[in-house]
Amino acid sequence: MKRAAVLLAALLASACRKAAPPASPDSAEVPTRAVVAGVELIDYDSATGEFSCRAPGHWKALEDDKLGPRVMFFGPGNEKFPRSVSISVMRFPDGDAVKTPQDFYDALKISGQNPSPLEKRSANGRTEYVLHYDEAQRPLHGYKVLYMKREDVVMIPFKDGFFALQHSAPVETYMDTLPVFDAVVASFQPKA
Repeated sequence: MKRAAVLLAALLASACRKAAPPASPDSAEVPTRAVVAGVELIDYDSATGEFSCRAPGHWKALEDDKLGPRVMFFGPGNEKFPRSVSISVMRFPDGDAVKTPQDFYDALKISGQNPSPLEKRSANGRTEYVLHYDEAQRPLHGYKVLYMKREDVVMIPFKDGFFALQHSAPVETYMDTLPVFDAVVASFQPKA
């Protein structure tokens, strides 16, 4: 009998609760535009207004316009490689010698990154340049290689330079988020 009284009291209390107030338009999340590889994508406009694209809606974003328009989206990674996935957008030239996709490729070669051959392709209604390379991931204050990362780069020319879109993830797991990167690239629109 005691149990029934407690259950009845709990039911009455829950029935008397006020409904949650409607969300204000300012607090609403940006609507999801697509889901790719389990990642919700939203429409993203750069803070400087120089490009737009779809972006991972629940990844952390860091915007920086000091080195040219730049945004980095940080994915959650996985248990073995937490916080190890990112997608970034950078604009070149940014004041240094890198003014063309070939300069970008040459800089990687000079620095010993051993990139794949620079390929020119027609995709998404435009000309794109693509390459990839592996990079050792080391601790902040050390030289021991913790794991290798795969860096996929797509460069999209525009009138005064090019945008470099880069996907960085552990070699073992990069295929998990590569479709997300491909969706960002496919939706990328320079506005300059």
